[in-house]
Amino acid sequence: MKTMAFTLLTLLAALTLQAQPTTIPDADSYAAAISQLSHRQRTFGLASNTPSPIRPAVFCFYTDIHGDAINTHRIFNFCQQYATHIDGILHGGDNTRGGSNDYTWFAAIPEGRHVLNCIGNHDTDIFDAQGQKTGKEPTKKVYDKFFAPYVSHWNVQQPKDADRLGLSYYTKAYPECNVRLIVLDCMYYDDRQDDWFSATLNAALNKGEHVVVLQHFPIGSTPIDCTFTSYTYLRENAISNDLDPRAVATVDRFIQSGGHFICWLGGHTHKNAVGIMPHHHNQLLILQEPATCDSIQNAWSDTARIPGTRSQDSFSLISFDTYAHTIRLLHIGNEWDQELRHHQALTLDYTTGIVLSNY
Repeated sequence: MKTMAFTLLTLLAALTLQAQPTTIPDADSYAAAISQLSHRQRTFGLASNTPSPIRPAVFCFYTDIHGDAINTHRIFNFCQQYATHIDGILHGGDNTRGGSNDYTWFAAIPEGRHVLNCIGNHDTDIFDAQGQKTGKEPTKKVYDKFFAPYVSHWNVQQPKDADRLGLSYYTKAYPECNVRLIVLDCMYYDDRQDDWFSATLNAALNKGEHVVVLQHFPIGSTPIDCTFTSYTYLRENAISNDLDPRAVATVDRFIQSGGHFICWLGGHTHKNAVGIMPHHHNQLLILQEPATCDSIQNAWSDTARIPGTRSQDSFSLISFDTYAHTIRLLHIGNEWDQELRHHQALTLDYTTGIVLSNY
């Protein structure tokens, strides 16, 4: 009965998706919470009334859009409404359904050129008519499709010869927030990228920057018990590991040297999750379900997404506060899972992995 109900809901979603507007009807309802994400903490001490000199970095994070132009428009329109509170827009990979799929729809959205993108398996894999994977696109072809037309608008630091070699990874600093963002290409992770990753982390260490790493695949983690973690992962007590172990070891060395690591951000599994990597230094993971409302892509998700309702959208605003050492996450749109657990707001201490609040 549960499977039938889920199927009927996703069928309804498929039939009505194309009729949906490109704005989120209740966008104003998030205003009070969003203002808290960018709020500067007061310096510690009962008698102090001085704001911290370091402000939080706030990003809109969405992932696995899979060619959904309607929901992409809705995300961008939402971000324009709250632009004064948002430092950047991050996408966690899987821009399309497959490496050879059309991407011209994205180029037609002017705001898209500012999205800090990363590469997912659906952006690189080649599939035959039966949907079976037959290979991978060359790195240069992937770079030219997803990076070359847009990267000049990102104000990021790329590795040497990135354009010539098709290297789809980069870094960007947010000095007012003391945050360093590093975006990896986990589809083509090799020694060259690992050396660059290590050097970039060393530079962050020398500057005392706190590091966030965005890539498509998850790291193997023990799930943290909160409503932002899929009940599937809680039941299995494990989050799958698809990330190259060299990247994890590189972060270990950074932390052992005194570096400040905030978290990994990713997607791929089409499930929400918060986890911490066992047997390693404090490496937190945050995964997010797909931003698309497509019924086929959401077959692996924990929720039935229905166009025209609050569940059509699924993305987050994430605040990284390097003064208070917290991650504050506000989920926009879909906020109920199949177990009727509510997930709209979460605060974590990223130095300990402790959940400070969950609503």
